[in-house]
Amino acid sequence: MPSLRNCILARVPRDPYDRFARLQVRWGRTLKWTNKHLTSEEMGALQTMHDVYGSASCVILQPIIDFLHPGQDHDLLDLFLILEEYRRGEVVLENLWDQLHRVPSWVDWDQIERGQKVFSRYGAGITTAIILQSFVHGINVDCMAKVQSHSAPISSKALLTHLVGTFAWLARVTGSLKSIQPGGEGHAELIRVRLAHGFTRKRLQELGETHAMYSYIKKSGPPLNSFRSMHTISLLSSSPSCDALPRIGISFTEREKEDYIALFRYIAYLLGIPHRNFETADKAEAMMESCDLFDLEPNHRQKILISDNLIQMMGNKSPLFLSDKFLIAGLYALNGVDYCNALGYDRPGHYYRWAFKGYVNLLRVTLFAQRKIPALDQFIMKHFHAILSKTTAKKPVPVPVRKTFIQRCRDAEKLPTVERPKKANRHLERFFWCFQVFFILAILITVIGLLVGAIFAICRAVQWGKCQSHPSCHKSHDTYHPNATVANLTSTHSGVQ
Repeated sequence: MPSLRNCILARVPRDPYDRFARLQVRWGRTLKWTNKHLTSEEMGALQTMHDVYGSASCVILQPIIDFLHPGQDHDLLDLFLILEEYRRGEVVLENLWDQLHRVPSWVDWDQIERGQKVFSRYGAGITTAIILQSFVHGINVDCMAKVQSHSAPISSKALLTHLVGTFAWLARVTGSLKSIQPGGEGHAELIRVRLAHGFTRKRLQELGETHAMYSYIKKSGPPLNSFRSMHTISLLSSSPSCDALPRIGISFTEREKEDYIALFRYIAYLLGIPHRNFETADKAEAMMESCDLFDLEPNHRQKILISDNLIQMMGNKSPLFLSDKFLIAGLYALNGVDYCNALGYDRPGHYYRWAFKGYVNLLRVTLFAQRKIPALDQFIMKHFHAILSKTTAKKPVPVPVRKTFIQRCRDAEKLPTVERPKKANRHLERFFWCFQVFFILAILITVIGLLVGAIFAICRAVQWGKCQSHPSCHKSHDTYHPNATVANLTSTHSGVQ
């Protein structure tokens, strides 16, 4: 199996600044190659790097966990509390703890807080972009798909656990400024995520060294390496702000974009991920484009692994009760025709496409109103975060692990299957119809409103033109004075005569 480095070397133009090689087309997006993009040497180096502090800390914590909780999976443990309690006396753990609680000089807390507000302000759009683009792109990379399949059983329930877990820590780190600062709940959650990644990396590395059939793990670089981790941060930050939302007509202001990227730069720092490529919004966008250009093509296995299970997970379920075709219409809108064709999805009909356009139009009108009415903006941000926190507070029960880690990895080599969806009853079908008709009505009302406004503006312009061309209109304007009385106006007219 070719390594990621070989694939990168095969795709990177030898001279990125050559006038014929600067423009690259990837999934309907034209990428202009600049010196901010990653070269083949830089990507190859990042592929061999990983979070050294996190991995070393997991090596020390493993005997402690085996003694305290023998035979229990680390996914079910609170790794932050274990690190906090047993860090004293261990140099590696103390260094990791000090690094996590040391605030870099480039951190601007006011900017971080503004970035949190950007997430809440564009919450509905960002959530849609993460589910229908970032989540799909991230797992549709071949090596990420293998890590996901090796880490948990392949099913829509496992994907739901993974997705809800992602939004759970996003809700915590964007709740308030104190939450992401050292000692806050969001800060502690990021430490848990970093340690969980370290244990997953450690187990996969051991598997690649001891089993010949998994030697590709060793050849392709450390699992969850720096390049893949940077790609994940890019999917959560640059993809919604620079790609997904602009595709549907929602754009951040330049300041909002910088603040949002600054928030995720600090998140990358806490997760032990190289963060220099997220210093500015332009660098972060170049990082996203580099990943989009070099990632492998989606194939049938990855389609079954993530996309089909994602559709079955999100469709036909509360609280939205959206149909599968509506979600596929969203995939087409946020990923482009070429990408969805590569996944093998047929384009949905006009009804579902217009329904999704109505949903997008509703988001755009709401954002316009938020920018004009600060009180409405505060109300929506507050309630969006409250709903997100409440939705992700009760995590789904983890999928029972009845097999060993090696057995799960062997099962991952088999072609995954899609769970059969339960046929929706008439009650759910009515919900589908109501939501989709509501979105279609939203776009129809907007179109009618724009037409009425345009006709009204044209009529006023025609009336103003007629008034300007009529002599009496000019005469009345010349004799008008706001403080003049009727008598004064009469005397003025008589004097002129």
